[in-house]
Amino acid sequence: MPKILFRSIVIAFACALLFGCAGKREYVPTKQAMHTGERDARIFTNVPQAALNHHNLAMSCFKRGDLECAARHWREAEKSASRNQEFQYETNYNLGVTFQRMNKHILAEKHFRKAIALIPDDAKARAALGQSFVAMNRFNEAQSAFQDALKYDPNISAAYLGMADMYVRHEKFLEAVVAFRAAVAGNPDYGDVRGALRQSYTALGNREIFRDNLDWAQELFALAQTIDGEDTQAMMGLGHVMLKRGYPGRAKPFYDGALENNPEYKPTAHELMGKQAANEDLVAAVRAQSLADFYLERGDYQHAVEQIELTLSLDPYNADSWTRLGEVYMDQLNNPEKTADCLHALWAMNIHNDRIESMALKMGRRSPNIPEASAPEVVFALAGFDMSSGDSELKGNANSFEAGSPVFRQIRVKGMIGEHKVEKSLTGPDGKIVRSENYEIESVVDEISLTSVDSLLEKGGYQQTWIVDGQPIDKLNFDIH
Repeated sequence: MPKILFRSIVIAFACALLFGCAGKREYVPTKQAMHTGERDARIFTNVPQAALNHHNLAMSCFKRGDLECAARHWREAEKSASRNQEFQYETNYNLGVTFQRMNKHILAEKHFRKAIALIPDDAKARAALGQSFVAMNRFNEAQSAFQDALKYDPNISAAYLGMADMYVRHEKFLEAVVAFRAAVAGNPDYGDVRGALRQSYTALGNREIFRDNLDWAQELFALAQTIDGEDTQAMMGLGHVMLKRGYPGRAKPFYDGALENNPEYKPTAHELMGKQAANEDLVAAVRAQSLADFYLERGDYQHAVEQIELTLSLDPYNADSWTRLGEVYMDQLNNPEKTADCLHALWAMNIHNDRIESMALKMGRRSPNIPEASAPEVVFALAGFDMSSGDSELKGNANSFEAGSPVFRQIRVKGMIGEHKVEKSLTGPDGKIVRSENYEIESVVDEISLTSVDSLLEKGGYQQTWIVDGQPIDKLNFDIH
């Protein structure tokens, strides 16, 4: 796959993850590779020279970006070599790719279907067909096309990337991450997509923070840092985790380091609010501010908070409103967890003043003492269909999951105060490593969960293992049927 294709995947996927929550984007399908056949078209037998000439002209037009010219010549090539099945497949696939890039997805569908009819067990054309279905918002058909492609080639990265595109359109970031990681696993040479994988970790981590899944959010940010140790979003995410834990003194260096690495950084409305902000309406925002002042004067803090939060949903970058909200949560409502979100927004916007410092100091005085570190001790390990799976799902014993379904593996460990090196690996039925992740994590709480998730297609027995600071602490077996 050419490097330009890598870059298009990185840009489309990373931008979607970063800005998907701020509003709908125009869909740009993952570009499919041009097919040149298992062998060069010039040595095809029983292909008229006129057809080969049109094919070569079409390739030349395509490479220089003249898609109309490419489509015209491939249509002529199709007419001139109607009896050669292999050449017909190549021509129709390439016509499908050409029309796809011209955003003529009905025509692309037509030619991908013709290619599949010629070679029914071809995975590549099915994955490309799924991409056109996504572009036409025909998601059920897209899902079916991708699944068919994976039946014929379980490692075809184009199908996983197409599924990731589809999930991003639905703002299903977890599913997108799983599909994206499967695409990378199926083709380890995807070196240029590491940046997009990093962005996917931080996007999902930001979402999990606002769901109070702090352990997993911290883990996702740590994984992002294994790709880029100076990633601004990951550092701010780690700072936010520390704030939510109640330790502003440990959080502040993360924010300072992030802004030092990227002084031009501006957080998105989603990162500030933890949800989709409304379209900016300054008139409504000013009205909400006035109501907030009214309620504050009367000592009606709950209604004041509602109006300040309404102001921020309309104007997420209003530093004064964030400060007032944090002060109310800290001083009147005794809610340091909500105060942490306000401090996060202010520090992410690089806002500093005496009121903010006072707020952080008050939170710091309430921070619980950190106990002495002890040796890691496993509380339980389980596998389930989602993060809320209870202890009854699995405790160190075999369990079975349907092929293709997301399988969460989670271990809960005591004695995790301080900095630790964590290694997680998943071994497949053939004894080979399916997934291996190494990262460092700093914990200010004694007991944390470590989580992994994958959609696995190959049937058989799997084993998840965990190693902390070089010492194996547990393993977990499960089956895919």
